[in-house]
Amino acid sequence: VTVEVAIDQLPGTPTVTTQVAFLLANGIDDLVDEGRRLWQEGAAAGDLAAMGARSRITESEALL
Repeated sequence: VTVEVAIDQLPGTPTVTTQVAFLLANGIDDLVDEGRRLWQEGAAAGDLAAMGARSRITESEALL
């Protein structure tokens, strides 16, 4: 979901950053690495946990 935020309406002095910078600063790389590991371990089973891990990888590509 992409939105326009009226930063002049936020209290204090908000930090303006890009989505990519925010996600990287908050550890998306670690989450994606974990997703890759979980997918490699569970791909043969194809269970919900493995599919969730794979989804983490593809969704990050769209966000970054």
